[in-house]
Amino acid sequence: MSDNKESASNYYDLIQKEILIKREQLRFLINQPTLLGEYYEGIVREILARFISSKYSIATGIIICGVRRSKQIDIIIFDSLESYPYFFVQNMVIIDPKPVKAIIEVKSEITTNTLKAAVQSLREAIDVYNLSQEFSMQTKPETIIFGYASDLSLTSLEKQIRDEGIDQVVVMSKRNGEIISGQFKTFIENLSHYLEFRSNVLHHKALLVEKGYIKKEEQKK
Repeated sequence: MSDNKESASNYYDLIQKEILIKREQLRFLINQPTLLGEYYEGIVREILARFISSKYSIATGIIICGVRRSKQIDIIIFDSLESYPYFFVQNMVIIDPKPVKAIIEVKSEITTNTLKAAVQSLREAIDVYNLSQEFSMQTKPETIIFGYASDLSLTSLEKQIRDEGIDQVVVMSKRNGEIISGQFKTFIENLSHYLEFRSNVLHHKALLVEKGYIKKEEQKK
């Protein structure tokens, strides 16, 4: 059993190294910060698509509720079968809060300033989500900050995001390129568990409606 666990950990670390290699390839080929940022987000979206259920779509975009709009979120994970987006072309989406399951901000390097900016973007998106009738603490989207590199300690980062109401921060490596083992595995496992939890909550509510224990309009609460 321990051999299997070690093999799984090694496999996830190989994926983590793959992510970092792709980042280095881009840095060698491109020197435009905005374009680099878009490609960095694209790497994470492509990797995520391998590991989460195909029922979920992955895009970048904006969450809207009435007249309120979030800033552009680097990665939005949503269930398009639950409620189709207002606009969805390639990897760009404009979407109602209802089908949103997770939102992720991607940073090439997590510093005090970039962490603050990522937290602000995620909190503003949650503020928009809170306006929706779909909102409850049980169905709030998972909020994640994904960093390619940082010299800030994970303990310090985790405390800061908890204080701000953000669910998870992951860092692939130190600034010198040293991999932080286990981070990608933790990222995928936590996200997968949350998506499964959200799915089970919605299924349970649907059963209660079907059996008449709650009214259909209460299912949204």
